[in-house]
Amino acid sequence: MLTHLGAPIEVDFELLPYCNLRCVHCYSNAGPDQPRIGLSLRKIEALCDELVDLQVFKIYLGGGEPFAHRDILDIIQLAAQRSLAVTISTNGALLTERRLDALRRVPPALIQVSVDGACARTHDGIRGIGSFDKAVRALQLLVRAGLCTAIGTVACQSNYREIPDMLRLTLDLGVRSFHLMGLQPAGRALSHFEDQQLTEEQWLVLHKFFSHRAAALSNRIEFHIEIDKFVLFKNRLFTPQNHLDKFAKMWCTCPCSRSLCTITANGDVLPCALMRDVVAGNVHRQSLREIWKRSAGFAAIRRRSLGIAACSDCHFGDCCQGGCAAVTHNLTGKFTGADPRCELAK
Repeated sequence: MLTHLGAPIEVDFELLPYCNLRCVHCYSNAGPDQPRIGLSLRKIEALCDELVDLQVFKIYLGGGEPFAHRDILDIIQLAAQRSLAVTISTNGALLTERRLDALRRVPPALIQVSVDGACARTHDGIRGIGSFDKAVRALQLLVRAGLCTAIGTVACQSNYREIPDMLRLTLDLGVRSFHLMGLQPAGRALSHFEDQQLTEEQWLVLHKFFSHRAAALSNRIEFHIEIDKFVLFKNRLFTPQNHLDKFAKMWCTCPCSRSLCTITANGDVLPCALMRDVVAGNVHRQSLREIWKRSAGFAAIRRRSLGIAACSDCHFGDCCQGGCAAVTHNLTGKFTGADPRCELAK
């Protein structure tokens, strides 16, 4: 079985730990009390050169808040000069006209603005007072500028009932992509994951809702809907014939250390952004190539799917491969067993 690729397809950069907001579900514990210190522009440029040499396709710029990094526009430009597809995840509050003009000249592949409610009361309750209006304004500016834009929503109990209205908001604003993802047990979200994660019944309602909308709105909007795959497995809704498979297939097999890794603001290389305390190496001391090929931590994660007894006879074993290594680690303290969210493995 192929356990990993020779190089990552995507590398995620956490440009700095500072964020102007303090979201209740932030997996990196970013906030206004964190430093604005991150990788230097010179170091990021050297890393982008190495990514090109490794034939990495895509970089993801996050944080903290990426637009709080003083060199963000230069980072986008140097990545574009090397034909690296750039996705930016932002809360939108720091988007200015000057930055918008620069983005028009070197447009990223995608700018995803986080919206966690269809109204200010819900969104601001999760992300901070005044953040909803700033996010909507940013989306209006981005759409008007003709930039490829998405709304990104973390589904939780606090906003579950508003998810259909968030899709309507996406359409009303003229945004071309809607990305729905589940709450992840990491960072600040770990302490209230049990209370805020969606139930099986709620995921099934969303599956039905988006099944209908995906077909009807396919010419107006691109959907990236991460329905809980374990709910799909259990209810036999994940089949080769099901058009909603595309919502789960991309992340069905955990990409952590297999086709993706994360570089933090201090240079640490993580299997993914959700697994904060498993450090494979540091780019100030080693090349990313060396870390990818020789990290003992990466090797252990890559082997985990080969020895999970509970998954050995599972019909979905080949595509799932034991579920998310980070979630397993965060909820159980180890990553060697099956994802604890899977009822089929219990």
